[in-house]
Amino acid sequence: PSQFSASAFRPHASHLSPYAAMLRRSLRLLGFFENQFSKPGPMRQSHKRRGLMYTWAVFSFPTLLVLIGNHPDVQMWFIRQYKPCEYPPQSDPRIIYDIFNGRQAQRSSLE
Repeated sequence: PSQFSASAFRPHASHLSPYAAMLRRSLRLLGFFENQFSKPGPMRQSHKRRGLMYTWAVFSFPTLLVLIGNHPDVQMWFIRQYKPCEYPPQSDPRIIYDIFNGRQAQRSSLE
């Protein structure tokens, strides 16, 4: 009867090789593969933090921009600040375009 019990099919530490038992015990100690043989130095910790901050920013900033930028007060502030390019009535952009391209201007700004 004991040979058919459920415990007979489970591997015990005594059935495993010593290396497998060591790996099973040390998986919790490895923690992303940083152990006594691979301790992170200051540069690796800095790279890890910068990578985490970059990932957080890539996913968070668009959401924050939408939440803040779609607020009606923010949009009204932008509309008040925005000024389109205005040409004075005596300046014709075609005159500047002709002079820039080395052609004789057909009109004068004095007209």
